[in-house]
Amino acid sequence: MINRAAEYVKQSKLSQTGAKKFTKHIQETATWRDNCNVLDIGCGPGNVTYDYILPILPKCTNSIVAIDKRAYLVDYANERYGGKKSKIEFKHLDIVKDVTTLNQYANYFDHIFSFYCLQNILDHETALKNIFKILKPGGDLYFLYDAHNNLYDVCEYLLRTPEWEPVLHDYKDSLYDYHDSATPKQDLEELLVKVGFEHVYSTIENQEILLPMETMTEFAIAQAPFDIPPELERKFGLDGVDAVRTLKMNRFVEGREFCLSQFQELFGHHRKPIDAL
Repeated sequence: MINRAAEYVKQSKLSQTGAKKFTKHIQETATWRDNCNVLDIGCGPGNVTYDYILPILPKCTNSIVAIDKRAYLVDYANERYGGKKSKIEFKHLDIVKDVTTLNQYANYFDHIFSFYCLQNILDHETALKNIFKILKPGGDLYFLYDAHNNLYDVCEYLLRTPEWEPVLHDYKDSLYDYHDSATPKQDLEELLVKVGFEHVYSTIENQEILLPMETMTEFAIAQAPFDIPPELERKFGLDGVDAVRTLKMNRFVEGREFCLSQFQELFGHHRKPIDAL
């Protein structure tokens, strides 16, 4: 079994590229509150929180909390980026299920970030309602989604095989419907408004990135948003690479083989109304 947390960081080129781009946009447009409290939802191993969110925050920031429902990633984040010398407090917390803890943060956060996390939450409305509850009136929600990603075609391909069907039969339980929607931006904005948010800014862009095939086995294991039995991790990665080739998602550049990842990137900024309870 590989160290999934450490490998997650090594194989996080997609999330780092998006985070770098959109934290720059946030830095140029944000109005920070004095002594603000900040939350990062779906912090994973903590590298994006530490490398991209922390540097754009004002020096007067009061607190930074980063949460993830995967305990092994939170443990890694605390070990690598937390501790007494860090402003970031990493916590094992589920934005949908941990209602008691979330209630303690009601109307607490001024600015909430979530990069490449919320699209993996099936109970989307509950997650957004909880985010709305813990934001202060006038507080900001910044999010970045994969609205569709062709890498999930690999999961669909493996799902049709007798060997992987028992393992992957419920993998879509970790995905919201935007992966199959023709209008993901409209769908999400309608849900946000239903929950009570005000729309500030949103954009959706088609993106492509080349992922080296020699590291795709490790990428598949580390980045899968669902649990794979440890004894099957290596085989999942290897069979995923074979599926990439079968689906003709591979490309050659100067004799080197890559996987062509194609996805829709949905970025948004919404706000809790100043008069909201």
